Amino acid sequence: MITNGESQIEKLVAITPDGKVGSPCGACREYMMQLDKDSGEI
Repeated sequence: MITNGESQIEKLVAITPDGKVGSPCGACREYMMQLDKDSGEI
């Protein structure tokens, strides 16, 4: 994504180790916010 000059995330799917859908961790959320300030609404 960054290599291609992109910074906006439209959708995100986080899969937990047991195969269920979950939320991204705090570190991942922080990184997404650094990429694009509008990422808080993902």
